[in-house]
Amino acid sequence: RRPVIAGRGEGGSGCRCRLGTFSWGNRWSLCDVPRFTGTDMDGLLRKFYGAYYYASNMALVLLGGYGLDDLQNMAVRHFSDVPPRPKCEPPHDLGGDPVPPAVPVSDSDSETDSSPSSSNFLPPFCPARSLRRLYRIVPVDNRHVITIIYPLPPQYPHWRSKPTNVLAHLLGHEAAGSILAHLKARGLATGCSVEGDDATSSTHSLFTVSFTLSENGVLRWTECVDAVYLYLGMLRSHFETEGTLPLRIYEELREVSEMSYKFAEADHA
Repeated sequence: RRPVIAGRGEGGSGCRCRLGTFSWGNRWSLCDVPRFTGTDMDGLLRKFYGAYYYASNMALVLLGGYGLDDLQNMAVRHFSDVPPRPKCEPPHDLGGDPVPPAVPVSDSDSETDSSPSSSNFLPPFCPARSLRRLYRIVPVDNRHVITIIYPLPPQYPHWRSKPTNVLAHLLGHEAAGSILAHLKARGLATGCSVEGDDATSSTHSLFTVSFTLSENGVLRWTECVDAVYLYLGMLRSHFETEGTLPLRIYEELREVSEMSYKFAEADHA
């Protein structure tokens, strides 16, 4: 059976930009289809590599328990073959729209516009027809999950304050008074997961709220969505009147982050 092409944004994005086509492919899309259409995939990849893989387009950080001379020698030994300039012109025949410019990184949150206007978005999230969609997918596992995905402007400029982390902490809390506790008390959900992108893209950010539903929750899934929006409305009302969150929330986030850092598992990569 031909494998499903994952990462394709047909129907959801509503645009023909690169973000609306593929994020990755498989043997069928990268080998069989190009062979049938006469497309030189190897040549295109090498051309793309030659156009964008060069020193001034990169940044290098060396961290280790060595002297500066040793670190410099390592950098020269391992990275001296990186070309200083592109070997060829950027390819303009790969299809789709040109790659949008990256959002500059700033250490100040005041330099960005927090308005939810569509001008803050780049394709494929700017067209109105790409938002407010409901997709029903038959699950493979024996469980039911409802996921709400919010496309947000890029979060690069907010790297210091990380507002999506704060929001994820509040929406994903499981203690008394939380959304999950509310849904559990009504027999609608058994678990929740909230994730936000901090700095994974220069074009957009995705904020995801998911609930594992009970059988009763599958029938009354709209109540789960209502609970999320009621909670967001409560937060908005609090900000409009108080201007900030209670200090205990930030202290709790700080303590959780410190514990995660202190007891993090060793990275063997």
